[in-house]
Amino acid sequence: MRILNIKGCTVFNTGYDRPNLFFEVREKPSKPAETYEHMLQYITSTFPTQTGIIYCMTRDDCQATADFLNKSGIAADFYHAGQSTKDRKMVQNAWLTGAIRVVCATIAYGMGIDMPCVRYVIHLSLAKSVEGYYQEAGRAGRDGLYSECVLFYRREDVNKLARIMAMPPKRHLSKPDAERLEEMREYCEEREGCRRKIFYDKFQGQTDTAGVKYTFKPCLKDCDNCQETYRNKPRRTYTEPLDDDLDGFEPLQTAPVVRRN
Repeated sequence: MRILNIKGCTVFNTGYDRPNLFFEVREKPSKPAETYEHMLQYITSTFPTQTGIIYCMTRDDCQATADFLNKSGIAADFYHAGQSTKDRKMVQNAWLTGAIRVVCATIAYGMGIDMPCVRYVIHLSLAKSVEGYYQEAGRAGRDGLYSECVLFYRREDVNKLARIMAMPPKRHLSKPDAERLEEMREYCEEREGCRRKIFYDKFQGQTDTAGVKYTFKPCLKDCDNCQETYRNKPRRTYTEPLDDDLDGFEPLQTAPVVRRN
């Protein structure tokens, strides 16, 4: 609006919160083979026939993950910037048409794919920032149905990603990049507070200035920490409606706000 000098238009702002998404951080085993087995167990027990995205740190990781899934009976392919445009389009079309169920992609490469029925987004490595993670995880559940965002984390991945981010031509990790990576580490190592509180603290100022006011309440069961606190609140299923009883707590307001600019 600012760049194109659009004045006097109507703005629709639904806020940043995605109440249909469940957020979880899982401990990542030190051995890749064990990580793959944990990932496979999660997929087959939670969303055995649904569509998903798996974010990996490197191109080789994408290919290795896709190979493992295919050998395990889950149709998958990899998608990264090292492929030709033709190959990327082939993978994209196969995914969109249901020929494959899972796309394994690098976190550094934005796919630009808006598929509404993605039931889960798995991160086998860190995103570079909380903003980046929220955008990548937000590819899940764009049809409004319950979906899950699971990140496999171990402390060693922070240093590994920092080294990748400092590779030429940068040659060093900038202070802003280091601060964003530290925020991502804090998100992963939070074991008590509601994960949505982290997103609230990060994004509320941006949405408040856009005319949306939020009053934060714990999600009660839509992140792993709250689920641990409120054990009587089981996970939803992806066919379960979102307007269930939350024992007096209200989720973040998400009704569209219309604002004249």
